[in-house]
Amino acid sequence: MGPSSYSTSSGVGGNAMDECRPAWSPVNGGGPFGAAEDDALTSLSPNVVTFMNNTHRQDLALYALNYGDKLTDLALLDNVSLVAIDASGAVLELLMCQPSDDSCVAILERLPWPDARTCVCIDDVVASFGIMSVGVGLSGDI
Repeated sequence: MGPSSYSTSSGVGGNAMDECRPAWSPVNGGGPFGAAEDDALTSLSPNVVTFMNNTHRQDLALYALNYGDKLTDLALLDNVSLVAIDASGAVLELLMCQPSDDSCVAILERLPWPDARTCVCIDDVVASFGIMSVGVGLSGDI
């Protein structure tokens, strides 16, 4: 199943669906993630984050469990949120709680896109999330 088989009708990109504009990346540059770099997806990141958090939060939990290395048991996951996307992947915030001692910790988990691909526009991101979804047993339609 190739990227062309994934739905891009979600409206994730808003009016900029087909635009790939360079912009500063908070995920791939600056802050805890390294030096600032231009990233065509940064301007679309807030739309993708909102859409995925509102519509595919359960999918995000499965991505963290299957593609990340910080979550080993869904029972410990209290909340998961997509924080940002960039050309090389997605960043999730995992809130994991230990019921036995009433403690919780928030951890950032960076998930690279499948097959070490580089996403340059929203269609690439939709296809990448579709591949990740199929990999965890979900539909590839995002």
